[in-house]
This record gives sequence, structure tokens and C-alpha cells, in this order.
Amino acid sequence: MSTTGKASLILIGRHGAGKTAVVESIMGTSLKTTSKESDDNIYSVTSSETSLRISETPGFFAANPDTDTCKLKLVESIKTSLPGPDAFGLVIKIGRFTAEEREMIGIVEEVFGEGVFRFTIVIFTKLDELTYDDVTLDEFLQDSTPELQRFLTACGGRYIGFDNTGDWETRAKYGERLVSMLKDLQTQNSNMVYTVAMLDEATGCQQKKEEEEKRKQEEEYRREKEEMKKGVREEIRREFDAKLIRETTKETPPAIPTDDVPSLLGPEIEKKELESSPLLDISTSSTYAKTPNSDEEEPPTKGQGETGSKCFII
Repeated sequence: MSTTGKASLILIGRHGAGKTAVVESIMGTSLKTTSKESDDNIYSVTSSETSLRISETPGFFAANPDTDTCKLKLVESIKTSLPGPDAFGLVIKIGRFTAEEREMIGIVEEVFGEGVFRFTIVIFTKLDELTYDDVTLDEFLQDSTPELQRFLTACGGRYIGFDNTGDWETRAKYGERLVSMLKDLQTQNSNMVYTVAMLDEATGCQQKKEEEEKRKQEEEYRREKEEMKKGVREEIRREFDAKLIRETTKETPPAIPTDDVPSLLGPEIEKKELESSPLLDISTSSTYAKTPNSDEEEPPTKGQGETGSKCFII
């Protein structure tokens, strides 16, 4: 629980968003600056009714420090704000809602958990740019991206604009509005602060989330590896089957169709038939061919001399 009349605010934003200017505007109120506690940009300001502690964290996406250092500083800001901050002031410069700002919001949620937004006030700086175009902050946000609108809804619609270019009297008014909004937030949360226990819970949830993500990645890797092995085995099997078919076709001559046998073996069959014919036997008989006009007589057959002529012996 936050002590009555005391409040703690942690400012978070990308490099150059205007966190320091917001601190200066708050100091320009009726609050009296008492000290700068350390080199870690922690300020204490007091009045007869309020004691406010402001912690300015390093800017995101600066050349130095890097994102990991910013995460560590966020964690340290909780542990050095015991019993815990009443609010987080997320500082965003008016203009295009960039990928870096979306990433920053994601990191804040990653470190502190989803519950951080119930303690968050969105602070838009460079309000003078809208005033120059005769556009109000509400009109600007109505035409903003759905992502930014969803983020503001998650924060309960708590936002405020800062014009850091005016005189100190004007800037002090913006500081007073922020302090008033911070008090209202304390009331809404029944003076509950963001505690180290909440941070530990968020850290545990994040670790479980990372472990689950790692497990899914490992399962996906094993599945892809198994699919790859299966594909290799199928390819080897196809190549083996194709090789087996080629070798089988090469060793076994093609079958001759039955219809083609007579035409292929016909001449051989005719030769054998002629050689085995009784009409042609050159070794045992003579054949005399006689033409119709030939004067030669055929030799008498057996028995003709005995019946057709006589033989005289002198």
C-alpha cells in the first residue's frame, strides 16, 4: 500500500521522447524540489500535501545503453522504489506511432506482465505540434492507429499531453494535471502499488512462456527433421526400385510374340523338309530330264528286253 500523501512514479520512454522535460515540468509546480537522490535520475519533490518520488529510466533504443540494459534498469527501478511505484508514466512523442514504440511497449509488458497497464499513465509530449496545426490531442488520437488505440484502452484511457516549449507557468499546469491524475489512479487502485511480488510473478510467467516457446520450437525441429528423413528414405527407395527394374530388363531378353514364330523360323523349317524328302536323293539315283523334242530314248525298264526283242547267238 502507498502511504497517504506519498506517491512514486517511474518514467519510461524511448531516447529523446522528453522524459526529462516532463520531470522539469513537474518540478515547476507548487511542489518544492528537495533533492536528486543519486546519479540514477531519481528525484524527490514535496509540498504540504504531497511527496512525490520520480525515477527516470534510461531511454530505449539509444546507442548506449542497449535494450538488455534497459530491461535490467526497469527491474531495478521496482526494487529501489519499495514498497513499489504507484504508477508508470509511459512517455511517447506525438507523431507517427513507430515500430520502436510498439517494441518498447512489448518489452514493458514482457518485464512487468500484463497487469502493468492498470498502473500506467500515457504521457504524450510535443503537444505544441498539435496546437500549431489547431488539432486537439483527442482528435489526434481518434485518427491514430488501431494499435495505439488498443494500448490506450488497456491503460484505462489514462493519457495526458505535455507542451514543453511554453513558459514555466504554462508547463507547471501540465505538471499539476499529471500529479492530479496520479492521485486519481491511486484511488482507483485502492492505494495498491506495483510490488516486487508482481514482478516475480511476471518473471515466472515469462520464463514459462519462453520454455513453452522453446519446447514448441524443438518439437517443430524434430518434426521437420523426421519429415526430411522420411523424404530421404522414400527417395532412396525410388532410386533402388528404378535400378532394380533397369537391371532386370537388361538381363532378361524380351519375349517373342507367338504370332511372329512362323515368319522367323519358316525358312529353316522349309530347308529341313527338302533335305528329308524321298524325291531328292542324289547319292542313290539319277534323274534324267527329257524335253518333248528330244531324240534320246529312255533306257528300257526292267523286263522290256525279254518281251519286246530276241537275242541270237552265232
